[in-house]
Amino acid sequence: FKCLPGDPMRRPCLMSPYHYRLDWETWIHVTASLEELWTQRAPASAYHEQIPDFLQALVVKLLSGDDDVAGLMGVLRRE
Repeated sequence: FKCLPGDPMRRPCLMSPYHYRLDWETWIHVTASLEELWTQRAPASAYHEQIPDFLQALVVKLLSGDDDVAGLMGVLRRE
């Protein structure tokens, strides 16, 4: 993924006119949904139950060979 958050002293990465929304959505939703589990020191199995719905759907489509979803990951379409 491009434009991942990192060093707070680094200038933010922007891709004009488009921003990598999938990266942003993944980062924000996963971080927000798992932060409470982290503070509670929950077991690893609890994390799998808290993965956001959109990310679960994305992984299912990716593993099913969906060309549109693979394109979001920067993988070329199959001919």
